[in-house]
Amino acid sequence: MNDPAEEAHALYVEQSRLVERLQETSTEPLVVWDVGLGAAANAMATIQAAEAMNVADRGRRLLLISFENDLNSLKLALHHRQWFKHLEHAAPEQLLAEGRWVSQDGSIEWRLLKGDFATLKFVAPLPDLIFFDPFSFKTDSKLWAVASFRELLQVCNGHATELFTYTNSTAVRAAMLVAGFYVAKGCATGPKSETTIGLSPLAAIGSHRRELLGAAWLLRWSRSGAQTPFGVSANDESWRAAVTEHPQFQLT
Repeated sequence: MNDPAEEAHALYVEQSRLVERLQETSTEPLVVWDVGLGAAANAMATIQAAEAMNVADRGRRLLLISFENDLNSLKLALHHRQWFKHLEHAAPEQLLAEGRWVSQDGSIEWRLLKGDFATLKFVAPLPDLIFFDPFSFKTDSKLWAVASFRELLQVCNGHATELFTYTNSTAVRAAMLVAGFYVAKGCATGPKSETTIGLSPLAAIGSHRRELLGAAWLLRWSRSGAQTPFGVSANDESWRAAVTEHPQFQLT
């Protein structure tokens, strides 16, 4: 079993270049969406990485926003902190009590948005980074569907947003492509040889290029028994062209 804190650091903090992004000089905060707070492993990995930086190296503030509709996992974990070392910090309890925690120097702010992500994403500050970690396909199936990714891209449209997630599911990657995301290979974690990165169009053409899925993946997808994206209509085959004619396959 993977250590949640180690996986959070490798999959989300390191891969997103969080520390490097916080070193950039800007009056605007770096906005990170933590989708699926759970026991706060990803959120605390983010906070701890920022806190470990020298204050002089931070060129911008961090605004971390966690979305969650069920706080029982965090509440239970806080009752058993001896098993969850990442919770040995004042922030999680204050977040539960007040919905917000701010570091003493004001450079790190953590907010909780409790409820349905499908609605809350439209009222949250525009994200630079999205750590997409819903509990499971069965529990949060709507979040992995084409319609959900399409709405998410609408929110991020005109902004260079990168999304990181633990899955390498063919159906999820196809759903992201149909929605208009560019899709790249993510780092290995645990038993998975790859994870997945979703890029808004502006992020895809940025200076820090990711390894986009290319012709080899497209060929495997065309032969796969799981090629149908989540949430498409059985009577609508337009999604096939949306995948095969996606602009990213003209770049690879």
